[in-house]
Amino acid sequence: MSVSRRDFLRIGSLAAAAVATGCGGGSNSFSPVLTDFGPPAAGMTQPPEIRSTGGRLLTTFNISYADVTVTTPVGNRTARLRTWNGFLGGPTLRVKPGDQLTIQLHNNLPPNTDPVPPDHNTPHHFNTINLHTHGLHVSPDQDNVLINIEPGTSYTYVYDIPEDHPAGTFWYHAHTHGKTAMHLLSGMLGLLIVEGGADEVPEVRAATDLDFVISEINLSGISSQPPSSEPFQVPDYVVPSPFVRADSFFLVNGQYQPELTVAPGRTIRLRVLNGSARNTMPLAIDSTTLNVMSLDGITLKQVKPLSEIRLAPAN
Repeated sequence: MSVSRRDFLRIGSLAAAAVATGCGGGSNSFSPVLTDFGPPAAGMTQPPEIRSTGGRLLTTFNISYADVTVTTPVGNRTARLRTWNGFLGGPTLRVKPGDQLTIQLHNNLPPNTDPVPPDHNTPHHFNTINLHTHGLHVSPDQDNVLINIEPGTSYTYVYDIPEDHPAGTFWYHAHTHGKTAMHLLSGMLGLLIVEGGADEVPEVRAATDLDFVISEINLSGISSQPPSSEPFQVPDYVVPSPFVRADSFFLVNGQYQPELTVAPGRTIRLRVLNGSARNTMPLAIDSTTLNVMSLDGITLKQVKPLSEIRLAPAN
């Protein structure tokens, strides 16, 4: 589906695209600061971006521990997190229908030391990694979430994106069973955008296109292994017990409550992802209508004006 010029002219001064696809539950409040003065995106960092060229995008993710400093309500905190290429969060990958996306993944984490539990969904082996392109219409052989990339090994993912793939905002993240929550709470995620469709509407193309990646970082127990001397208990259905809720912080593009300033009359397109492992996010801007162009990678037939959007984990 596409957004017509007439539909888009009804949008107004701020356009929001709610994005990607779903897995998860829970609730919490989140209130980023947005104002309507000054240049666009002042003070809000954008993730690094990698675009396909000549029908191909080839990139490398080196998985390793890194000391990451996070600004929190109680000052700067340094945490040792599992990362893509040493950074908190991943780059935005931009491809087109018909492109080939190749990601070389090298697991440089240390060996796991905990035993394998009888149930593979029980949190374990946090240094085993894989990759899931969430929402892409590709073969499950190419997007195989059952692959385990053990410490000290590598794997190359090759995704053949169909020529008729719908344009939209999708995402990627680590997705090994028994450690997905741990890896999301370490920031191992990023946007994956398939360009085309509504992007070609002149008014959409003229808008300032911004990534708005909400992640939840937990600074307690993030690098720990489950205890091997006693059974590992899971008191919360999705979150392993090393996590303390009070030690979790919501970030936008790796920043704590960044400020986005928008000049009056300027059109801003937000590609919003709730990359939290467990929290539903309400998103609203005071005295402003959010005009939703797409949901979960699907462009809507008509723009939908809302005072608030609620994004479940992975929406």
